[in-house]
Amino acid sequence: MMEFLKVRPGLSLAILGAVLFIPFLGSVHLFDWDEINFAEVSREMIVLQDYTRAFINFLPFWEKPPLFFWLQVVGMKVFGVGEFAARLPNAITGIITLFLLFDIGKRLVGKTFGVLWALAYLGSILPNFYFQSGIIDPVFNLLIFLSLYFLIRFSWKKGAIVQFDSRVHWVGLIVISGVFAGLAVLTKGPAALAILFLTMFVYWVLKRFKWFINPIEFLLFLFAALLATSIWYGPETIKNGPWFISEFVEYNIRLFSTEDSGHGGFPGYHFVVVFFGCFPASIFMLFSLRSNGEEGQVKDLRLWMVILMLSVLGLFSVVQSKIVHYSSMTYIPLTFLAALTLDRWIKNSKPITGLSRGLLISIAVFLGVVLISIPILAMNLDLIIPMVDDAFAQGNMEADPGWTGLETLGGLGIILSVIFFLRTWKRGRRMLATGILFIGMAISIKLIVALSVKKIEGHSQAAAIEFFQTLKGKDVFIQPVGYKTYAHYFYSEIKPSQRPRIELFPEIEGTNQKLWAWEDHLLTTQMEKDCYFVSKVSSDGEKKLKANPEVKFLYEKNGFVFFKKDAP
Repeated sequence: MMEFLKVRPGLSLAILGAVLFIPFLGSVHLFDWDEINFAEVSREMIVLQDYTRAFINFLPFWEKPPLFFWLQVVGMKVFGVGEFAARLPNAITGIITLFLLFDIGKRLVGKTFGVLWALAYLGSILPNFYFQSGIIDPVFNLLIFLSLYFLIRFSWKKGAIVQFDSRVHWVGLIVISGVFAGLAVLTKGPAALAILFLTMFVYWVLKRFKWFINPIEFLLFLFAALLATSIWYGPETIKNGPWFISEFVEYNIRLFSTEDSGHGGFPGYHFVVVFFGCFPASIFMLFSLRSNGEEGQVKDLRLWMVILMLSVLGLFSVVQSKIVHYSSMTYIPLTFLAALTLDRWIKNSKPITGLSRGLLISIAVFLGVVLISIPILAMNLDLIIPMVDDAFAQGNMEADPGWTGLETLGGLGIILSVIFFLRTWKRGRRMLATGILFIGMAISIKLIVALSVKKIEGHSQAAAIEFFQTLKGKDVFIQPVGYKTYAHYFYSEIKPSQRPRIELFPEIEGTNQKLWAWEDHLLTTQMEKDCYFVSKVSSDGEKKLKANPEVKFLYEKNGFVFFKKDAP
């Protein structure tokens, strides 16, 4: 593979991405909340044949704009509604990202650097894993990066940096940058502009307030972004008024100021997540935070990438809601800095430092031991269950998803990848060593996805999802009680007729914010259809169901309890 990477690096990286991202995409149920939430929005677009608005339970959904949902809709139209189609946009985005990182790196520094950058992204844990998921962020992050990249090229064109001569006129560069920014806004909202503006502001300050973009040029950037966003925001506002924008702003203020949906964390949460989640690239990144004699466009781009990474970490450390993928925009600049270190060390035939060796070994062993321990413990849960007090956790542990011991291969692969990297580097074959490290890590992550994730999901949510799947095609009401989930919508493939009539519950009209209040409505109101309920064992939801004489118990499985209320 390394020889082929030397001859046809772009094609090799695309093939690697396809082989490592696409297989097994549909082998595991989508996970609550985000994966199922987004896939359900796309499914309801297809059911309603309305691709201009987002819905959940066939009520307006304002938390995200529609671009990513449109990509999922295309996948579902081609491959059918399911896990594979929901995750396919990110797998394709992953392939595109690897090729673009290589191509940009080759243009700026050289072919070797381009390969290193792409490999660092491919072989780091969370960047790789997210390309096999159904969340919005991989698409969102790529669009933000491309917007910033063309903005940087504009500044170089304007500043006449001769090392990188762009054939595109400066107006074209800034318009392209604005269009990508607008598409990023259409993917996840104004957070894209917040990240870009903060990065630009910090760069301007560090450059002692020297204008790299003047007010007129900035207005051109904003105009291009506005044009891109207007392909949806314009018709939506004309047709339905400004409700989406006002509700979306209110939602984002809530995310910024409160621990929304219970997602809290300590101030340094994202620094820890990014450092361990981007292993092993994060280790090499540490050695490029300060300048190491780079010149021209490489020096300037290094500064931009450091600012982008730290700006994202700072911004989302302030945001009160702490969710792992909020800081995923750091992955591209982090792997750029890692590639700078590796490129410098390879060219200078530098030995691995004691600090980097120690960090690589200690973190690899820690992660490897944890991942090896999980299947071993899972095969001996009967010994652990009596030590656990939580009834729901006990029920989860009673599931038997079929652990075999082969699941230890992923953790073992992480440890071996680092060991063989260090040995091969010491022998002087540094490019081969780098390939062993990152491709070995990527294969290990694939083994974890293929062998372990389905088993973990079998403990956590499979029992509830299997119940919802048995109700597919039945004209009934389905409602979780005492906990929040989107799984019953997607896996029961509910239809508009399975939403309780709005006139019976008028206070929720026009919003999805009170969907969860429907449980009381369905429990206390005589409905025209059978009602099915699911809750967690020993929870307040189960107590509420058992206290209702009209509701009958069906069965209990793996921490979940299932009930039914018959229609009159």
